Amino acid sequence: MKVPGFEWWADCLRALAAGEVPPSCPERDVPLPGRYHWRQRDGEVVGVAIDPLADGSGFQVVIARGIRFTLTTAAQAEDWCERTFAYCAENPVSAVEYATWWNTGEWPPEIAERETELKRRRRARVEAQRRPRNPSASRSA
Repeated sequence: MKVPGFEWWADCLRALAAGEVPPSCPERDVPLPGRYHWRQRDGEVVGVAIDPLADGSGFQVVIARGIRFTLTTAAQAEDWCERTFAYCAENPVSAVEYATWWNTGEWPPEIAERETELKRRRRARVEAQRRPRNPSASRSA
C-alpha cells in the first residue's frame, strides 16, 4: 500500500490561509496524513489525526482522543476512506488548532467560522451548476 506524506494537507492549509476553498482530495481509497475535524452523528466535532507508521506499512489513526487503530492493508484503508475519511478530508485543521482541541476539548472559534464559510461557498458552487438554462431559449425550440 502506498503511504503518502503530508503534502496535500499542507496544500489545504495554505489554501485556507489564503481564504480559498481547499483542493479536493486526490485519493479516494488512501487516507492522507494530517489533522482534521469531523462532525459525528451526535453533532460533536472531534479531531482526527492520521500519521504514517514509522515503517511505512500503513497509517495510525486517532479519533476523538480515545479511538486508536492502524490501517495496514489496502482493503482496510479503502473501507475506512469510504466510511469516514471522505468527510474528514473536507475539514483540514492546522497542528496548532488540533493541539488546542486536544488540550482543551474546544475548537478555536476560527474553525466554526471557516466551516460556515466553506459550506456557503460549496452551496453557491452547487447552485451555480443548477441554474436553469435561458428560459427564452427553451420556448423557441
